[in-house]
Amino acid sequence: HAPWSYGDASRVSAFWDANAQNRSKQYSLPRLGYRSVTLPQSGEFSLPVRVYIEDTDAGGIVYYVNYLKYFERARTEFMRSLGYEKPAFPGENLMLVVSEANVSYRSPARLDESIQVTARISAMGAATLTFHQTVMRGATCLVEGQVTLALVSSEQGRPRRLPANMRQKITDL
Repeated sequence: HAPWSYGDASRVSAFWDANAQNRSKQYSLPRLGYRSVTLPQSGEFSLPVRVYIEDTDAGGIVYYVNYLKYFERARTEFMRSLGYEKPAFPGENLMLVVSEANVSYRSPARLDESIQVTARISAMGAATLTFHQTVMRGATCLVEGQVTLALVSSEQGRPRRLPANMRQKITDL
């Protein structure tokens, strides 16, 4: 995918092979201050993030829990790129909730750095989606993790099967 220019989020591009025909599609993210994000043909979604002072500890490095927030942003925008707004299933009383998270911290991100947060669906169960996620600085992997989401009834909190149309969209990635 195209490299991201450090001061110019408008240069980031998004590519998604929706029907295996090599078409490109841009996804606008004005509320985050980005014009587009990257979703290459591999099905890996990439979101550019700038590290702000609110993300760091007193030493100027990203506080460990904030990487989970970065993961959440990338997963949310990935699902939005598939057509699922927050809440994921309005009117159906369904929601995706984190049921498991495993994170490996390799190297810290620092104040004012530009990083990429990726999300790729690595497994799909009857009621779950497992994402492989990374935080990258250039070619360096800073953080890597797997996060499993479960689809549940928002009223009872009980698991529900992933809708057939969602399964198909994910299978087509």
